[in-house]
Amino acid sequence: MFQGEITIGDVRMPVHVLNDGRRVIAQREMVGVLAPGVDSGGLQRYVSNIPKEVSSLDLVPNFVQFKVPATQFTSHGYKATFLVDICSTYLEAREKRLLKKNQLHLAKRSEIVLRACAKVGIEALIDATAWMSSKKNLRQSSRRLAFRHPGTSRIDRAGRR
Repeated sequence: MFQGEITIGDVRMPVHVLNDGRRVIAQREMVGVLAPGVDSGGLQRYVSNIPKEVSSLDLVPNFVQFKVPATQFTSHGYKATFLVDICSTYLEAREKRLLKKNQLHLAKRSEIVLRACAKVGIEALIDATAWMSSKKNLRQSSRRLAFRHPGTSRIDRAGRR
């Protein structure tokens, strides 16, 4: 398992990549990014209070229990993409004017989270594309080298010089 830390808005939070490749955020951290200063792990409350007209979120398939490295503790968290789902749902509820006045701050925080994810996402997409392009170029270079014979000029696929 690998641990790292990300900053979203003004909140820094630990994140985890489990040995099976799942990206996970601890429940407490998810609540903290949605409601900074709230010292609670009750994500259920934030999800269940989203108006049902826009929410089909389900905590259960996104739940992950994992061991925190170098400690004796087991943590409860959720797949990282679930945070994006929650935020998207809050924004949809705000757009449809379904949020209560005391929930509007959650929509504002959701907007911050999604903008941060979008910035990182576009950079990651570009990096992945550039990496694939360089990998393709490397493969093509390797193929060109495979068609050279020592002491001769380049030979094409048909065996012509």
